[in-house]
Amino acid sequence: MQGRKKVLTVIFTVVAFVLTVSFAHKTNQVLMRKTSWNRMQDLIEGETNKDILFVGTSHVMDAIVPMELWERYGYTSYVLCAEYNDMERNIPMLRLALQYTQPELVVLDIDNYWEKSPEDKTLIGYHEFADAFPLTWEKYVTTRMLYGENKSARREILFPFVLYHNRWNDLSRNDFRDEVSDDFWRGYEFATDSMAVAMADPVSRSDGVLPDVYGVAAIERFIVECKSRGIDVLLMTAPFGASTQEQEYLQGIYEIAERNGVPYVNMLEDPEVINANTDYRDEGHMNISGAVKVTDYIGSYISKQYKITDRKKDESYGTWQEDYEEYRAYIREAIVNEGELERLLILGASDKTDSTVYINIDSEVAEYGPYVALPWHSAVQTETDPKTVKAFRIGALLNNMVSCEKAQPFDWQEETYVKLGYEGDDGSILGRFQPGDIYIAFYDKRTGELICEKAFRQEADGSGFVECERTE
Repeated sequence: MQGRKKVLTVIFTVVAFVLTVSFAHKTNQVLMRKTSWNRMQDLIEGETNKDILFVGTSHVMDAIVPMELWERYGYTSYVLCAEYNDMERNIPMLRLALQYTQPELVVLDIDNYWEKSPEDKTLIGYHEFADAFPLTWEKYVTTRMLYGENKSARREILFPFVLYHNRWNDLSRNDFRDEVSDDFWRGYEFATDSMAVAMADPVSRSDGVLPDVYGVAAIERFIVECKSRGIDVLLMTAPFGASTQEQEYLQGIYEIAERNGVPYVNMLEDPEVINANTDYRDEGHMNISGAVKVTDYIGSYISKQYKITDRKKDESYGTWQEDYEEYRAYIREAIVNEGELERLLILGASDKTDSTVYINIDSEVAEYGPYVALPWHSAVQTETDPKTVKAFRIGALLNNMVSCEKAQPFDWQEETYVKLGYEGDDGSILGRFQPGDIYIAFYDKRTGELICEKAFRQEADGSGFVECERTE
């Protein structure tokens, strides 16, 4: 009898312990901010391998679109980053990720390695990366590696409940979800904001400077870490509004690359990669238009220099194509719902649709060339005669080019001018809107299907554009 009671006591204790741990885990999941979970869920719980990992700060989080790499090359990739990151944290980030995937290539984005000190390890940004990872021995080791004897910081990273226990009043329905709906981003941060960024002139490699900072050693340790695991390494600097001195520091990275036997791609050397007037959301980050261009650039380089597995013919990777279709649908829905002209142009320039812009021949907008379609460029003129060309591809518009291609349903060679808001002699669809200055039609590239059409009129003071109402 006594023995039976002991057995029951042990069973009860074990069950109580399991229930307590389970409850604590679930409570922690609910209270934890979902930024990290949204970004990392597919890496941790996804069924497929990620062959390319992009590691760095928010600088790369806004510059690489994994779905674009999949569509063009069949590459499976993931963006691992922490805001306010420093080079010292890249190894712990990589080690945590390697619990769940075995990449063929790791791309390390080189950004502000000269700014941080070993003591400047902001916890906020690291939480947005590490919170999603469960408590494992590797997480304990990497946290210890990063924060040493700082027990408070270690406790906060290992047990996020310490930080989030008072979020009860901030909880929403999304906090109780076990899955995120838009995990097709694979770590990318979508943005349609735009800001013209003043760029310093490119600096030559011969002017490169390698400062005496701890970030240099951190980069080299990262390279050694990857090589010791049989993983190829590519150093990269995505475009940003770098000063002359920052460019000199980044050109100095070639010295690190050469002595460690790894390649380095510095996109700041090629100012034609992106348009500094349209492709940034701020001085340090890309919008979707810029991100697609950066992704295409680095994707092309990788395809020529590495033999990364093309997974498109592998049936076990079918979810990637499904996610790509969701990604395209997301862009399409964003276009349909967007009512601000500048954001609409950025979405069109992401090249998920075939888009044509028409300028009303009778509008003052036509007097200033295509740049007037972007409010932040209203003071810039072009040499193109606005009276001869009135149809622009959005991508061309954003790249300071004018396309003279015939645009349907109007033959511009015959000077069939558009009067927005009026029914044309040809029964044109432009009669569906109130009088305006700019008309945009979006078509599906694969099917030719009209996705949507929008018209805009310029504000009386010339400060911007307002969407015209439909007359139907």
